[in-house]
Amino acid sequence: MNYRLGVLLAIGTLVFAACGGSTPPAAATQTAVQTQAAQSAAPTAETVQTLKIGYIADLAGSFQVYGYPNLNGMLVVADMINEKGGIKVGAQRYNVALEICRSDSEATQALACARELVQNKGVKIVMGALGGQGPGVAAFVDANGGLHINAGSAVANRISEYKNVFSTIADPDINVALVVEGVKKAYPSA
Repeated sequence: MNYRLGVLLAIGTLVFAACGGSTPPAAATQTAVQTQAAQSAAPTAETVQTLKIGYIADLAGSFQVYGYPNLNGMLVVADMINEKGGIKVGAQRYNVALEICRSDSEATQALACARELVQNKGVKIVMGALGGQGPGVAAFVDANGGLHINAGSAVANRISEYKNVFSTIADPDINVALVVEGVKKAYPSA
């Protein structure tokens, strides 16, 4: 079931990242996450538990251009999920709470974030860590029984090394095979 959630959040993040908009200051970001988590616990007859999802945010540095839109997309998707009653797995319902750690495009800080999220905050699903940050974070989260969702090619290129890593970018061999197949269909006589 974690994989279905991962796929849903990965797709939602990609869809809504394009709608990122303005850049919130770091304090406002933390406040928005705390407010969102408090407001999204809609009372129901059943017990609603919380599913914590970690996000390693690049809000400065070379990946900042992706960091804020991705963070804004994550906030929107988490809010939409919670407004619709959360995620139901079997008979249990879960609201989503985001745990955000800033790596600011630094690989050592991204790995420190992964440790903080997994070991200290009990997060089982970690998203983020672009570029060269990705493989170290993926390896750590994977080795600790978590699920890492990543949109970076550095992780996609090594996806076969991991057991619980989901990449939103296809393996390069798969990409080539898909392009070749597409060209064959579009230009059968070529």
